[in-house]
Amino acid sequence: MLVSSQKKEENIAEYILYMWQIEALIRSCNFSIYELEDAVISNYGVSGKEQLEITKWYTKLIAEMKSQGIKKVGHLQALKEIISELVLLHNMLINLFKDEKYLLLYGRALPNIDALLAKSGTTKLNEIEICLNGLFGKLSLKMLNKPISEDTEKAIESFSKLIAFLTQKYHDMKAGKFVLPDSAKN
Repeated sequence: MLVSSQKKEENIAEYILYMWQIEALIRSCNFSIYELEDAVISNYGVSGKEQLEITKWYTKLIAEMKSQGIKKVGHLQALKEIISELVLLHNMLINLFKDEKYLLLYGRALPNIDALLAKSGTTKLNEIEICLNGLFGKLSLKMLNKPISEDTEKAIESFSKLIAFLTQKYHDMKAGKFVLPDSAKN
């Protein structure tokens, strides 16, 4: 099983972040399957059959990114759709179900969401994308061995807790195990 498939089944937020890394990797290899084979695929240490499967997967992603016009920036449509589902669930947990635990996590994350939105210079992002961008930013800084300030760590921790709870509810929903919070049953 490909890492992406496993992540998609087990943790949708990790899947999104992983796929964003893959998009960045494809861009850094100039959309060339040959560069990807040399730099990445050959280092997986898997059998020839698995390596062929991975190569096909990357080739498919390259074609999708090109056809969707996201060679320089942007994310795959399939990822946008998952994020839309997460946003819908986020709004339901806040406004419809008034989930107490989620509201608490959201309240803790909101000042950090607002701060990151202000720094981003755009109003096109929703709150879930902002949290995911924050988590992705931390991953990127770690990969570059760049320091992360204590305030940034705290902000990212608030995003992480909010997204972890939302992710669990998302997987419960997809598995048909979504349980309404007590506050929504009244």
